[in-house]
Amino acid sequence: MEIKNENFKALIQSCKEGDYIGQGNPDSKILIIGKESSIDNETQKQLEIGNNWKQWQNDELENGYHPRYCYKHITTRFGEGQRFLIAPKNGGTSATCYVYQKLINAIYPDVAVKKNEVLNFFDHCFITELSAVSRSNNNKLEDDDIKATAKSIKERTSLLSSAFYRSFPVVILFCGHYPKQYDINIEEMFDVKWESPTKDFELANKKGWYNIHYSEDKQRIVIHTWQASAFVKNKEEHVQDFFNKII
Repeated sequence: MEIKNENFKALIQSCKEGDYIGQGNPDSKILIIGKESSIDNETQKQLEIGNNWKQWQNDELENGYHPRYCYKHITTRFGEGQRFLIAPKNGGTSATCYVYQKLINAIYPDVAVKKNEVLNFFDHCFITELSAVSRSNNNKLEDDDIKATAKSIKERTSLLSSAFYRSFPVVILFCGHYPKQYDINIEEMFDVKWESPTKDFELANKKGWYNIHYSEDKQRIVIHTWQASAFVKNKEEHVQDFFNKII
């Protein structure tokens, strides 16, 4: 697999086994950052997170999986307002991936995925997480979870501040109040400045919010908003309108 992004190649060389770098297309123009993965199965956690660096380094499939084509075989029953489980249980996808696909459909309508087609968002963005500690969707954040998440975020700050992650023209932080909760300085991490004030928008009949940050030359934008699953009930055209306003 040929990757052109020299910053990504340098990052791979500077990382080590166990480091979580991300999934998707390193040569794309959009970086998506979530809070953390939500994976219950320990084997799957190791496959997608624990072995991530090794898979990029060796550029080999592991049990049919590669982070460049992370969800290539998931068929999506793409429908308004539905929340799906990760395949293969019912052939659908998670709420988060469902929203990522909505986002890519909005930005790149020529490659938009229709109902019952396979996901393709990983071809048009790169995805990573603030924390490499995965947790269950149903798991409330107990003290131990909070400590583990805080430790992981602190350890990953220098990695996420590297030239590769700063090279994307568009960065979307779907992480809600994590920056405040875990003392994450977005401006320092991405070398950008916040454009005051915080903006509001309608989100499934509720008030949503987002913050915009720009690089000094205005060539890069960092958008900080709710976690992705909060967008799942919005109609696709509403998601498209939202992102058309800010990208």
